[in-house]
Amino acid sequence: MGIIKNRKLFGVLNPLDIFIIVFILLIVLPALHFYIKFNEKGFAEQKALERYLQQQERVDFQARDENRGSVEVGASFKNLTEEALKKIKVGDKEILPDGTVLAEILWLGKPEPDYYFINNLKKSKSEYRRMMLNNELYSLPAKLKLEGFIYSNMFYYKAVAEDALARHPFFTDRYRVDFVIETFPFKEGN
Repeated sequence: MGIIKNRKLFGVLNPLDIFIIVFILLIVLPALHFYIKFNEKGFAEQKALERYLQQQERVDFQARDENRGSVEVGASFKNLTEEALKKIKVGDKEILPDGTVLAEILWLGKPEPDYYFINNLKKSKSEYRRMMLNNELYSLPAKLKLEGFIYSNMFYYKAVAEDALARHPFFTDRYRVDFVIETFPFKEGN
């Protein structure tokens, strides 16, 4: 009895089957291994975020180092549970993997029932009224220092022109919450 019979090795595999198996073992498995290895360290996400931020800076306003700046704003963290309130502390920072600080909490006020400012359509588009949404969730007034770019008398945070009452995420290694900028620049008591 021969090893090769009817163009099949050991009577089961043909040369095409062997080629496909070798291809998978030599090409696909090492590629998968390196992808997982780099992704464990957050390498893929970090590079994608860096490329996105660089593209936004170039496209929006061709940012240069002299355009970098910071601003202190009055904000409030929104939709917080009692557990989330306990995690937020003065000095918490949102930091990129390269060590760049995007935002820092400088002051925290007293928690209040969750609220938002909505457009007061009865009067004018520039007037807002405060509206409570949920008594089980909280808003936490804060003073934040945001790092960004200043271009044409506009402040850009995370490559987006700052708009009144825009919602932004705030990430730390312990939690993720959203905040809304309420005053530019910060005024105590607002």
